Amino acid sequence: MSKRNAAIMFVLILLLGGLGCINQQAPQTNLPSQPPSQEPQIIKNSQPYAEMGDTVWIYYALWVEGEAKETNNPEWAQQLNITPSSNEPLKIELKEDSPVIKGVILNILGLEEGEEKMFDVPPSLGYPRDPQNIIRVSRYYNITSYEKVPRQEWEKRGLSTEEGTSYRTEYGQVSVNKTTEDYVIIQHVVLPRITFLYQGVPTRLKKMWNDPNITITLERVLEVNETYLLPDPQTGKIKPYTVLEKDNETITLDGNHPYAGKQLRFLIKVVKLEKGYRGMG
Repeated sequence: MSKRNAAIMFVLILLLGGLGCINQQAPQTNLPSQPPSQEPQIIKNSQPYAEMGDTVWIYYALWVEGEAKETNNPEWAQQLNITPSSNEPLKIELKEDSPVIKGVILNILGLEEGEEKMFDVPPSLGYPRDPQNIIRVSRYYNITSYEKVPRQEWEKRGLSTEEGTSYRTEYGQVSVNKTTEDYVIIQHVVLPRITFLYQGVPTRLKKMWNDPNITITLERVLEVNETYLLPDPQTGKIKPYTVLEKDNETITLDGNHPYAGKQLRFLIKVVKLEKGYRGMG
């Protein structure tokens, strides 16, 4: 063997010996036998949840500035020591023009069927106070004792059109004063110290004047801090008014919601959820 071939053989022996050493003695590693643990991931429930366009049925309880006021859940009513407003869940359509206050609608969104939630609603999302809903009306006002009634309407009631005919009323009596082809002119006689409803307002006689029209002065009998269903002076629509104050001439009425300007707290439970139709995506 030449010296060159001997040198090549010696190098090969060294290389093969070195590879054998790597295979037999693998380096130690610091990796654990199992992958390291990770923080648990919260996976959102796949159950349907309330969105705009859906319909829900809820039980609710309402506190106004800390005082329990309403609930439609009999069990909650017993715990709160109040009378339930209903024994059935309240149906709410989740839409922009819902009559339900915005603060409730917003807190229903995202809830699943069977889920409960307690939350506060500020006046801005509940019942804001509007100064324009506070009005003043006269405590006393005058009307004539004579009234012109369409004859057809009078006869539809089964009432006689014969002049001088009288009928008893809750406030006194009414009599036929004159009859024409189209109208029946009647005269009201109001007895003193009797409170009756006139145009939906508790009323009583203040004074009857001996003038050609026999003018009657009537008094609106409204008590401070009491709430009455009265006609809106502008629209005629019946709505609740609370009497704030009264003096010898005027009565101040608050047409705002009774909870206007107050902090509200609700507890609600979604009893049923009905998904709305949204068409093709």
